[in-house]
Amino acid sequence: MIDIINPKLAGVVEWKAWQKGRLIEHWREDNTVVDASRTTLIRILGGDGDAVISNFGVGTSDQATDVTQTSLENQILRPLMLGLTETTDTGATFTFTLENEDFVGLQINELGLFTRDDVLFSRKVRSTPLLKAADMHIVGNWMINYQ
Repeated sequence: MIDIINPKLAGVVEWKAWQKGRLIEHWREDNTVVDASRTTLIRILGGDGDAVISNFGVGTSDQATDVTQTSLENQILRPLMLGLTETTDTGATFTFTLENEDFVGLQINELGLFTRDDVLFSRKVRSTPLLKAADMHIVGNWMINYQ
């Protein structure tokens, strides 16, 4: 049951990676909703259109997530091509894709979910980095839920 007095946000990120049309990875792990998410939620309540979640990013840091973080290392951001794809009474799911030409040659260690004006909302460091190849396509879901 959700603590309505002091709700806590948590999340899960998952993706499926295909290479040459073959599924090579189905990855799913919990992620950290960072401190800046509180301000983002207040901005959304106040009608700030730039506070909506609309970007996905990758970075190169392998350092453990800290709730005070505000960016990824060497971050590269892309719009969430499919954006907000599902809402429930307790959460939302954002869907992203990495096409063959995206991030080629980059070792993806960390992922981030960002607002339209590039404020980090949630971050995940992969337990195993992924070297993105030109023949690799990834589809993922980032779920943010109240606990």
